[in-house]
Amino acid sequence: MTRQYRRQADVDEIGHGMTEQDRAMVATVAQLRLVSAQQLRRLYFSRDSLSDSDSRRVRYQLARLVRTSVLHRLPRRVGGFQAGSAGYVYRLGPIGHRLITATGSRNKAWRPSEGFVRHTLAISKVYTVLDELQADGLIVVLRFEAEPEAWRTFMGGGGEAEHLKPDGYVVLRSHGFEAHWYLEVDRGTESGAALQRKLERYLRYFQTGTEQERLGLFPQIRFLVSTSGTPSLQTDAERVKQIESGPDRWPDTRDMNNQLTQTRKEVINVHKHNRDRSNTEASRGLAPGSSPGHAARPAASSRRHQQHHQCCRHRQRPRPSCAPGC
Repeated sequence: MTRQYRRQADVDEIGHGMTEQDRAMVATVAQLRLVSAQQLRRLYFSRDSLSDSDSRRVRYQLARLVRTSVLHRLPRRVGGFQAGSAGYVYRLGPIGHRLITATGSRNKAWRPSEGFVRHTLAISKVYTVLDELQADGLIVVLRFEAEPEAWRTFMGGGGEAEHLKPDGYVVLRSHGFEAHWYLEVDRGTESGAALQRKLERYLRYFQTGTEQERLGLFPQIRFLVSTSGTPSLQTDAERVKQIESGPDRWPDTRDMNNQLTQTRKEVINVHKHNRDRSNTEASRGLAPGSSPGHAARPAASSRRHQQHHQCCRHRQRPRPSCAPGC
């Protein structure tokens, strides 16, 4: 039976006895939530097959972390009993949680479902593959966020809080270019309606402009589709086609630029029209911004003078009402 350490002194003693590799593995498990023994071996030992002595060393190191409650090993294996020790799945133990968190609080006991385990291990696999590509010098992983760190909260159209829950967020650099991705590990287990709601939530988050203001861009949404080993009735190709259909119309940055240019042109035309109109009204003696029907009326004496001048100019004989000398 695993001994339970309750005093902070015991926790500190365990922490001081851990190696740098132990701390790195614990931090990775804390970030990804669930990691298989095979993934830990590829991340911190070797991608190739290990010798018997190295395999025993890896098993001993993981067993020591489990024995001290730094890690917790799930009771079932991934891949069945034929997978051996490589099929074990690890999560943070109570001592590991107290070592990771600054508050020293204890984590709540939880028993993940089979679907949750496989989905989370798929995300851990993406992390492992990216780490190997970085080790080969092909990419540089600038940032990797797993759930729930990758989640985003924004204000909905009705003023309510909405939650976007991607499976991961990653920033990569390759050949001088940066790529920002939201990751969705799709195993074909979600219904079409649930998939549609997820895509529409991405669209609503895009329309808030939060990421565009923070990053100057909106991250691409990358779906990693694999329906093998799941109860999905769709093939990978059918699922990809369903995802690509998405909402009726996804926004395009080119459309946004065209709309912005058109709006700028309209503003310039309106400004030019108002300027020309002001110049015309000024030449006609109208107040700026007023229409001819609502122009300021001249004084009575001025109106009579204009009438006298007009009647004398257009008639051969002056009217009786004309002023003398008109």
